[in-house]
Amino acid sequence: MATKPSVIIPAVGSAQGYTQQPDGTVALDVNVVSGAASTATSTAPDSLNYTSASGGLTDPVDVVAFPAAGAGVRNYMTGLQYINSGATAGEIVVKDGANVIWRGYAPGGMESLASIFFSTPLRGSPNTTMSIGLLMGQMAVRVSAQGYKGA
Repeated sequence: MATKPSVIIPAVGSAQGYTQQPDGTVALDVNVVSGAASTATSTAPDSLNYTSASGGLTDPVDVVAFPAAGAGVRNYMTGLQYINSGATAGEIVVKDGANVIWRGYAPGGMESLASIFFSTPLRGSPNTTMSIGLLMGQMAVRVSAQGYKGA
């Protein structure tokens, strides 16, 4: 399966430079060095997105962000955003199956969103779930993640 690159488009106050596509996706108009214009779409058939429930993750239990992608296919995580509105601080982890492949800290009572862009995407094992978990209980962590599946 060929993969298409995707562009993470942050929330913006205006839609300048963005074009609504007939299929419902949003495209970002990009000028390249040669001066020619090209367009990169924000979604692709192989893109993956995860958003936690409205109350966020509260217990030290792993939640599947990206399900196993199929034989010979890997999950890649390109971005992760989280905010802990609970009073308890703790660690947030991304796992490839049972193995921790990324670890971060979520202070209690966060006032701003932590936004991580993985310039080298987190790479999962073939046909393995990618999950997000907390290592402490009594937290209230809202999480979103983006990625894609590929070889």
